[in-house]
Amino acid sequence: VGVLEIFEIRNMVLLVISTIFIIGLGIIISFRNKDELVVKVNNKNMNVLYDSGNYTIYNKLPVVYLHQKYFSKIYKYIDKISINTIGGVSMIDIYEGPTLKINNTEFKVYYAFSDVIEFDMILHKDLGGIRCLSY
Repeated sequence: VGVLEIFEIRNMVLLVISTIFIIGLGIIISFRNKDELVVKVNNKNMNVLYDSGNYTIYNKLPVVYLHQKYFSKIYKYIDKISINTIGGVSMIDIYEGPTLKINNTEFKVYYAFSDVIEFDMILHKDLGGIRCLSY
């Protein structure tokens, strides 16, 4: 539907061409390299979502979002910051915690917690790239 609207497709020939284009993209995407990243916090595997729209930074380090169920005393409250979201400006609490391990590389990150995310973790845009799939 987006392709039809963007390119203002109003006749059958352009509709067929756009359909072939979309099917071709689907085939190309299905053959791309699908390396999974193993993401761990405190030696626990996380089911993650790579969020290319997560630009949240605190003290020049990325902020990742953990599901509220992982909140514990190992996370130390640091600060409250404002972030821009689709719904407007929100205030979030920032926590310091264990290093984030992606495959065999450790990253110093800050954490924010949410009970509305469907994954264990939402990664920052600089952690993982488009290769990151659910574990």
